[in-house]
Amino acid sequence: MQREMTRLNENISKRGYEPLHIGIHTAYVGGFGSSAFLDYTVIGRGVNLAARIEPQAEGGKILIFTRAQSLGRDHIKSQPHPDLTLKGIPEPQVVWEVVA
Repeated sequence: MQREMTRLNENISKRGYEPLHIGIHTAYVGGFGSSAFLDYTVIGRGVNLAARIEPQAEGGKILIFTRAQSLGRDHIKSQPHPDLTLKGIPEPQVVWEVVA
């Protein structure tokens, strides 16, 4: 993901766009709505939290929350990152940085 984001950001910066960042959290995914209108989407607090940490993941970093780190700890290497105070979230959030 980090290599691809670096390549992608190099391409979009040439076009004058701001770089993209990665923030990961667990969320609910599926079909939501009624028989009259059904939409496939993601919802929940996790989506909001991921959107809030995404801008903090500068320079090719991948930041994840403790739940995602716990679920992936056997497959990814991570290190503690300083807690983040996020807009609209009253308590500081514990996050991890993916390093491999």
